[in-house]
Order: sequence, then C-alpha cells, then structure tokens
Amino acid sequence: NRQTYGAAVVDSSTSSTRLAGGFAALWTMQDHNGIDRLASDLRLSLAMPFSEQFRAGVTGRSLSLRENGNGPLGTSLAAGGLRDESSVRGCGIDVGATLQPSNSNFAVSLVGVGLNGAGSGFQPTSVGGGIGWGVQSFTIEGDALADFTTWDRTSARVMFGAEYLLGEHYPLRGGYRWDSGQKAHAGSLGVGYISSAFSL
Repeated sequence: NRQTYGAAVVDSSTSSTRLAGGFAALWTMQDHNGIDRLASDLRLSLAMPFSEQFRAGVTGRSLSLRENGNGPLGTSLAAGGLRDESSVRGCGIDVGATLQPSNSNFAVSLVGVGLNGAGSGFQPTSVGGGIGWGVQSFTIEGDALADFTTWDRTSARVMFGAEYLLGEHYPLRGGYRWDSGQKAHAGSLGVGYISSAFSL
C-alpha cells in the first residue's frame, strides 16, 4: 500500500512589494513490509509581477527517495534498491516567466525545469514555452517542451487545448498531447459547471 501526506501554504496578498510566496511538502510511504519506500518532496516558490505586462517566478525543490526493504526478487539492486542509501537525493531549480502585452488577449510564457542539471529522470532538465489567446467565452493555447534527461535522447512534448464557455455556466474543453519520448498520442474532452457559489 502507499500513503502520501501533503501540506501547502501560499501568500500572495500581504506583501507591500506584491511578492508572492508558497511552500509545499509531500511525504510518501509505500509497502512498509516489502520494499519499504520513503520519499519526500519539498518546494519553495517566489513570484513577482514586475509590471502589468511581465511576471516571473522561481522555485527551489528538494527530492529524496530511498528503499530499505526487499522487492519480489529478494535482496538485489533491481528489486530492493539501495539499502540505507538514497536512490535519489538532490535539488532542482525551476524558473518561469509570462509576458502579456497591454490591452491584449494574447500571452506568451517560458519555463525551465531542473535548470541546475540534476541529471536524473526523477529531476529532468527541460525547457518549454506556451502561447495563449482568449476572449470572454473562448480560450485556446499551445505548449511545447523539450526534455533533455528522461530518455537517451532529447524528447519533445507538444500540447494544444481549447475551451468554450457555453451559456456562461458550462465550459466545454478539448485537448491533444503528443509525446515523442513515449511515442504516444492522447486526446481529451471535458465539460464543467461554473457559478458564483459552486464549480465542477
């Protein structure tokens, strides 16, 4: 079995400089009588609207994963991990920025993940960007990301999505994703409900 506990706190309103910050923590325990896996994921984020048109933020992450038990094959590196040692232990730095020209329904964003080069599939280094456009009842966006670490070659993910708000209460959504690393295509459709008191 697996149990995950998490907590987060965010403040975006009390700073006189408009600096926003957040901290999140996840703690996971899995198969205590077997592989006995323990993991922690800590994240601290800061973001700042430098102007009405430009916003940027940075996140620092700490990830730890260890297995102190045996898997189905008994004591082995493949099934039991590294006893009393961390299989993964490292830090990551993510940076993101958004530019939205004045009086425009158009926005461009860039993001870099794992820019310190941890060199692990658990903390991959990737760079991506997105473009979005929207009006009161319709929004469309596209995103692309290059992953330099997870696979034995640089892989790409390309995503598109759109939403139409029907009758001011029912968002209709559709999306598509292509992942060259997994050689996978995926599509999605969704519908929701929005009101001043309740959303679904």
